[in-house]
Amino acid sequence: MPLTFYGFGAAVCYAGGKVTYNGTESFDAVECTVLLDLPFLPLRAVHTFNWNESKYQFMEIRWSPLLLLRAFLLRWLALPLIGGNSSGMDRRWDWGCSWRRRLTCRL
Repeated sequence: MPLTFYGFGAAVCYAGGKVTYNGTESFDAVECTVLLDLPFLPLRAVHTFNWNESKYQFMEIRWSPLLLLRAFLLRWLALPLIGGNSSGMDRRWDWGCSWRRRLTCRL
């Protein structure tokens, strides 16, 4: 079972193939080392099932470039989306300024 401490350690990075059978979910993932919850080094490809909070069972599966790409990009591409959204919010809210007179506004 991978363990992270404040975003550092090892984690199960979801990569797709989610299946629900008899009310339980299972999916393909890559166990990898993470820094700030972003994957850096893949450890093994697994199919996880029988989740109970943070405990689960797994079977090792064959590596594929698509599996690795999905696991990394799902987390790495979330960073600019979240960062881009928060920087756009600063521009949208004028903080007491008129959009016509940006030069004379108070922040």
